[in-house]
Amino acid sequence: MLTNKKYFLIIIFSLVTFFFVFNFIKYINFSLESNKEFIDESILFTETIDDEIYPYCDGLDFLQINKSTVSHLDINIANRQKWYENLFNLSLESQRAIKLKYKKSYEAKLSIFYDEKISCNFNAEVKISGDWNDHIDKINLISSMDIKLLDGNINGITRFKLFLPETRNKDNEIITTTVLSELGFITPRTFYIDVGTVNHSNNYIRHSYIFQEKPSKEMVEFYNFRESPIYEVNESFMWNEVLNKSYNKNREQGLYSLIIAKTLNKNWSKRGSVNAQITLEGLEKFNKAIFNSYNPGSQLNYNFLGSDLNMFFRYDAANIALLAEHGMTNHNRRFFYNVIEDQFYPIYYDGNSNIVELGHVRGRGDYQNREGLALGAAAILDEKPINYDDFYNKLLINGLEITKEESKKILEKFYNNLNEISNYLNNKEIVYRTFIETSNLLVNEENINFIFYDVENSLIEKCEIDLNNCKSEVFKIEMAELFSEKVIKNNYQGYLVGTNKKNLINTNLENQKKILKIDEINIELVENPEINIDNEKKNIKIYLNSIDQKIKIYGPGKMENWNIEIASNLKIEEQESRIDSNLLTGCLTFYNLEVNNLSIETESMFCEDAVNFIRVSGQNIDLTISNSSFDGLDADFSHLEFNQVNISNSGNDCLDLSGGNYKMNNFIGKNCIDKAISIGEKANLDIFQSFIDNAKIGIAIKDSSISEINKLVIENVDICVAAYRKKQEFGPGKISVENLDCSAKYPNFIQKGSVLNIGS
Repeated sequence: MLTNKKYFLIIIFSLVTFFFVFNFIKYINFSLESNKEFIDESILFTETIDDEIYPYCDGLDFLQINKSTVSHLDINIANRQKWYENLFNLSLESQRAIKLKYKKSYEAKLSIFYDEKISCNFNAEVKISGDWNDHIDKINLISSMDIKLLDGNINGITRFKLFLPETRNKDNEIITTTVLSELGFITPRTFYIDVGTVNHSNNYIRHSYIFQEKPSKEMVEFYNFRESPIYEVNESFMWNEVLNKSYNKNREQGLYSLIIAKTLNKNWSKRGSVNAQITLEGLEKFNKAIFNSYNPGSQLNYNFLGSDLNMFFRYDAANIALLAEHGMTNHNRRFFYNVIEDQFYPIYYDGNSNIVELGHVRGRGDYQNREGLALGAAAILDEKPINYDDFYNKLLINGLEITKEESKKILEKFYNNLNEISNYLNNKEIVYRTFIETSNLLVNEENINFIFYDVENSLIEKCEIDLNNCKSEVFKIEMAELFSEKVIKNNYQGYLVGTNKKNLINTNLENQKKILKIDEINIELVENPEINIDNEKKNIKIYLNSIDQKIKIYGPGKMENWNIEIASNLKIEEQESRIDSNLLTGCLTFYNLEVNNLSIETESMFCEDAVNFIRVSGQNIDLTISNSSFDGLDADFSHLEFNQVNISNSGNDCLDLSGGNYKMNNFIGKNCIDKAISIGEKANLDIFQSFIDNAKIGIAIKDSSISEINKLVIENVDICVAAYRKKQEFGPGKISVENLDCSAKYPNFIQKGSVLNIGS
């Protein structure tokens, strides 16, 4: 009997296994068949393209993407019944603040429609957005929404909010963001858009929303910055008081809600110990700006956020002139921490402007540094004014229905308000509080602890918010645990505020970096490399004898007619992190300056990049790079014209360009372990003639980039030309070669949607 039962179970198991295997094979075959249309049939392998992702919009043509603009979008929520049940329950709430339990994520499909009858479908996550119940339209049963695209992008944006227009004072938000972006401040891309949904009654409806980009990697890169930490204020403690109805009572007693800094782009922070350490140091500085201010509820002490104080005053003056001062309150503040400059940059959010209806300056009664505001306003008035026609056209592009005369009057209001602010005088002495004075004014109903973590020494410390009763221990915390909403590890529970208690209290602003000056520019010596500067002959010779040593040459300013030689006898095969604590990847970095008639020669560089140009413009550059452990030349967000570029024996790419415009008269790349030329992230590259010998890929054009080459000779490569998509926020690539002479093991790899043109 037992034997028969055993055989019966074996038969059942075999049949179930066969069923799953059979269906799995059917699924694989179906997947291959369904994806055939997206694959170049001449290519039956992708071993050499290890960073390719799926074509944008199922292979939408490159030219169609670049000529089209978004007209509207549709959102189809997978579990529509649950979505509307959640929304209906929220609409019945008597509490004005929206509780966290209603902000659940739902899977959805987004259909993006372009002007030329082109549409794309993307997977997404959608949730209700907003602090107050004005984000809920109870009559139409719609809400403001928080959208995360899981694939694809809209104009390079992958995360955004759809606001009910009334929650952002309608046209005021479009005008405010347009003005601030014209002035060069980091501002989310913002515009009106029609959004279609199927409602709870199964009817298709469309409503107008304000589309606004969320603070993200894509946002800071749009403004030509390398990604690093983005912070906001953790306002959850304030909202708990609001929900508990103790907020007003505490204010009457002169007490403030606990406000501390919070990291927004946590994925960047979790990438490694260097990223984590940078994030913690920035977090600490932001918290010092809060706790050492004269009003921790609404103001910051900018002295801890960087040396360019006038930038903050320019930003504040512009917001007050736009009647968008609501965004200057601490719990609405967002900042990008540019580690390379050790400078925080304000990011616009929730100004609640009334510039359209009112126009006169309301000011901020709690803003004590009126002299700083006056200087900030004067600085904007000294700049080239915003062009009336450009401003009007951008408002139209952003979906605003407005006449040219109306847009002109709004700009005139803005500049008149700036003129009024520029005449402010300080009327009293500013007295900044100390950390301890501030902590004594904070509400701590939940007995919250502060957590400090020293990544390098794996030291965790827990303190009460007045920094008493501290307990510390040595043990390692995983990045996911460290940058969770609340640190919970063994007996250490609390909110992350910095690296250590001593640093948080320390108000010393001394700069310990070693800086040299030549002409108008600065040379930073990271870990004291050997350097010899001949000012008369304009020669610089540098020798690196430690893997921690680097050189950063930075502006603003102009570097002209200099010859630079940099060498080392070090060579390493792998790195723990591609960045250092200063966010530098180059052994020799040029940052934020203009160069002309520059000659550079490097030998045996061991950094991620032998030479790195970031936010640099220049011409007449000659470059020779030999025997680099990793990339030879890397350029980001720059506009450069090279005469001769000769790169040989690179442990990764010889040439890596992104986010800028580049021209080369002659390029030679030999013995490049990966790509001889790699172009990505909306870069444009023109080369007159190029010779490539011995690389995995001759030239790779990726991520909305364009390259035009007159003559291209390639030898000893696996693939001559590859054009494809690597990152979600971009589209396909395009390359045109007038004369191509190439011998390779395999055919060119041109992903559907990308373009290779050969000949005229």
